[in-house]
Amino acid sequence: MAVSASRNRELDFMTTKVVGCDCGKSSLYVCVIEKKPRNFKQFARSYKPEILKISQDSIDYLLGLDADTYVLEPTGSYGYIWIDQLTAHGKDVRLVSPRRVTAYRVYQGVTNKQDRPDAAAIACYSFENYDDPSAFISLDKIKFRQKYLSLKNTINNRSPIHNRLCQRLTFECPELVKTVEKCARSWLDPNPPATIRAIAGQEVKGPWSTLREEKIANTIGRGISAHSKFLANQLCSFYEEELRLEEELDALIYQEKLRAYNSIFDKFEVAPKTRAALLSAIFPFEAFLDDDGKEIIEYVSGKKGQSSRRNRSEAAFKLSLGMGLVFKESGKKRGWIKGGPRYLRAILWTYVSTTVVIGGESAKVKKISTDVEQCIHTLGTQKTPHWLNGELVNAIATITDTTREVASLRLHYKFARPGEPDFKRRMATASRFVRQLYKALVKEIAKR
Repeated sequence: MAVSASRNRELDFMTTKVVGCDCGKSSLYVCVIEKKPRNFKQFARSYKPEILKISQDSIDYLLGLDADTYVLEPTGSYGYIWIDQLTAHGKDVRLVSPRRVTAYRVYQGVTNKQDRPDAAAIACYSFENYDDPSAFISLDKIKFRQKYLSLKNTINNRSPIHNRLCQRLTFECPELVKTVEKCARSWLDPNPPATIRAIAGQEVKGPWSTLREEKIANTIGRGISAHSKFLANQLCSFYEEELRLEEELDALIYQEKLRAYNSIFDKFEVAPKTRAALLSAIFPFEAFLDDDGKEIIEYVSGKKGQSSRRNRSEAAFKLSLGMGLVFKESGKKRGWIKGGPRYLRAILWTYVSTTVVIGGESAKVKKISTDVEQCIHTLGTQKTPHWLNGELVNAIATITDTTREVASLRLHYKFARPGEPDFKRRMATASRFVRQLYKALVKEIAKR
């Protein structure tokens, strides 16, 4: 109680000016405080918020407040206009998790979900945690997430058009169906696939252009229709937009300040789009550490009076990537459930499926599978798991032409969960990847 009272006295004498902003679709509820209210419940229900509509006058009003910081919730895209304007004028803008604001408001005795108490909760929470960077969300995270989701949305919208074109080609030009089905663009490739451009009626030059033109001219089908050309032109537009977003994303993820992160991603052969998604959750890594840049380690009472070690930094890191566990108890149901963003679990699943599983079962690996089995037989032991056996990992890395980190994950996928369904084996390997990523970041960043 003495510590809490002392902290409250400190807050009373602070002169920090905080503006809490609750964003709506067309309005912004603004709460300005310069000291912590003694009774939040009474304050949240009695203060008069400034309600702003999107306009230049509203932006001028915010700038005129000249606050030490402006705090918003990253709820959808409603807040981007305010964030962009404030940052463009050099103002300190912070973001706070909606869950933390809700928990703070409910803890203070206000259970109603309304704009006015929410703005007050944002302001008061931010005032109390003003000097704690871990209490806020990095603006860089939002940039990574926004660009990644824009690219993902563009690809998702392209897929139905691509599928429809393939369906039409089955009776218009069946000779090109298999080629179009396999059409793909590499990262930062400036050109849409040549076959798509040819179907759209664009001039295409290359070693296969003559043969392609002959197939289109002499097809046994109806011939390329105007609608199929329209679909192909749409696909070209989507590919061009993907290239623009990839260039912006590439400039973001390969900034100088992210060199340490990228050096680790290189070891795990993480693709650029996946890097952006991961960075949207884990940057800056220092947010998972204490004020001295060290891991947060706690010891809790366990069974028989023995203490158990808990690495809170690693637990928070896993949770941020959707690979954490949350204990839930409700009525007769109690136990651990998956926690964290679901879309990041899907990304990790894709990473394991493409880089670890498919990469580990390539034609080159199958051709020399006898050598792989011989390495396992010669170097593998019962005492050391295969994925921790240094000699075996080096041998598999050489055979599969990959890094030691990826080779270790391939061995983990194949031997860690024998007899279990493939889904569980992939998720177990994804969890292993997250743990190895955390350890690498601790070694590279926390110990500097």
